Formats: sequence, structure tokens, C-alpha cells
Amino acid sequence: MKRLLLTYEVGCPNCGGAISEDRLAKSLPCRTCLPEIDDMKYVKDFEELVLYLGEKLSSMNRLKGYWYMYHITQQLRSFETFFAKATRGLRLWSAQRVWARRLLSGESLAIVAPTGVGKTTLLVAYGLYQALNGGRVYFLLPTENLVRQTVSKIEYMLSNLGKSLNVAWYSSSYARKNRDKILEQISERKYDVLVTTTGFLSRRWGMVKDTKFNLVLIDDVDAILNNSKNIERVLMLLGFSEKAVQIGYQIVKKRLDATIYKATGRIRRYEKALLELRSLEADLAAEISFSEVGQLVIASATGRARGLKPRIFRELLGFDIGRVYD
Repeated sequence: MKRLLLTYEVGCPNCGGAISEDRLAKSLPCRTCLPEIDDMKYVKDFEELVLYLGEKLSSMNRLKGYWYMYHITQQLRSFETFFAKATRGLRLWSAQRVWARRLLSGESLAIVAPTGVGKTTLLVAYGLYQALNGGRVYFLLPTENLVRQTVSKIEYMLSNLGKSLNVAWYSSSYARKNRDKILEQISERKYDVLVTTTGFLSRRWGMVKDTKFNLVLIDDVDAILNNSKNIERVLMLLGFSEKAVQIGYQIVKKRLDATIYKATGRIRRYEKALLELRSLEADLAAEISFSEVGQLVIASATGRARGLKPRIFRELLGFDIGRVYD
């Protein structure tokens, strides 16, 4: 006796139409999208299946909902090849592949993992990958020693790739003549990649404040949190207006107020805070509706963030730096 197969009316992951459960179980689209399936014995894993289906659907001009997975998987394969060449044969290990997939999706995120697991190598490679594809990239580091180490990694990878970029980096140990030359280069934005300390961002804010970066990479969360004003500066470098940043901070404070009012039973104040919160959220949405915002990536060994300012990242970019401490 044959078992009846269920049909889901809006279940096809590609077109959103009807699909049978046997197709869903195999991660396949419906028969309308893909009537026939070739021999897939050579398809070893889910990523290869996504590539196979993406190519098949694309050739038939039926690629719809599968496009995102297909596109990201293509990018991941491309980045893996790029990474191996840049590092002379190293391969992404499992955690790095998970991070790389999120990075390639354009998502802003915090990578929280112990020292020595390859965060910095991945971020340098990803920064170069974006810069070589036309993006303007900023590496922010806590010390000048780490600035020099990062620049050394950049030069090593570019050499392996046989590519060149305009890389500007600043060190206070430069001779006066060299310092002036680098500062002029930074002021005139004659670079694809900028590498400085967070102290430089504080002291020389005027040199970069009108520059829009497609990608800002911060290696060590404490480097940015030690000066809360730098949080606002980084957000503005990504393309947020000063007004949007200020509204974001007001939302953070109002959300905290609402939580306190609710916990202490002050219902009228809680309801009023909710109304004010909704108004602020509407103001923020209107302020950033036409903004083209870059990507922020923060590496951290601890994931600890103190104070209210780090919570702006959730309001504006949709991620937290691990657990927030007050």
C-alpha cells in the first residue's frame, strides 16, 4: 500500500508555490520550477546541490527564491579560492567558513572567539577581497604594533595574489617628513585601504570624517569601546548621519527606561515610554531610509561590551557585541 504524499500549497523554496513533501525532503524546488532532475550522484553535499540547482534554474530562466543561496554559495567558493592563494595554500576551517558566509552576505557582525583561531587572517583576507572589488576599507586596531603587523599581512597577501592596492597606514614613529606625506595622503583620500589605531581616529577625526567606507574592520572590541565617541565616529564612517546616530542612542535609553518602568510596575510611564519609543523608531527609519550603509565587522576574544553606547549597533546595524555589561 502506497503512502500518500503531502503537498504544501506555498512551500516551494524557489517560487513559493505548491510542492510535494518528497521534493522538500531533498531540498529540491517544485516540479513547475524543475520538471526533470538529472543524475545527481556527483552532488556530494548541500553546497554542491545549491550550485547544481542554481545553474539549472538559471539556464531555464526560473531562478527566483533560490537566487540568494546560489549567489552566496558562489561567492563563498570564489572567496575560498582567493583565501587559499592569498595565504599560500591555507584552507578555511569550519568556523572561518561560517564567518565567511556571513561576511559575504554583507551582514555587519561581531566575531567572538578565542585568540589564535584565525580571526585576524580571515578579516585581512576579507578586507583585501572587498578592496580589490572596488570597496574602500578601514582597519582599526588598538596599538601601532598591531597596525604594523596588519600591514605586513596585507603586503604578504597582496604579494601572493600578484595584486596591488593603495594602502595608507600611520605610525607616530615615522620621521616628520614621512608623517606629513602620509597625513596628506589620508586627507586627500588617496588610498583603497586605510590602517590606523583607534587613537588616530580620535585625534585626527577631521581627516576622515567626510569619508564613506564600504567596510570597517575592528580587530579587538576594547579598542573601540575605550572611547565611546569613537562608536559614533565609526557609524558615521559607514554612512549614518550624525542625526541617525543620536536618534539611535535615544532609542537605546528609552528602551532601557521602558524596561525599568515595566519591572517596577509603573505602567503609565511604561506605556508613555512605549509611545515615545515608537515615535523615535519612526524618526530613525525616515532618517536612514535612503542611506547606503557600509559593513562593520568587529573581532573580540571576550565579547564583553560595557555601557549603553555599544547597544547602538543593534539599533542601527542589527547585531550585539556578545553580552553587554552596565
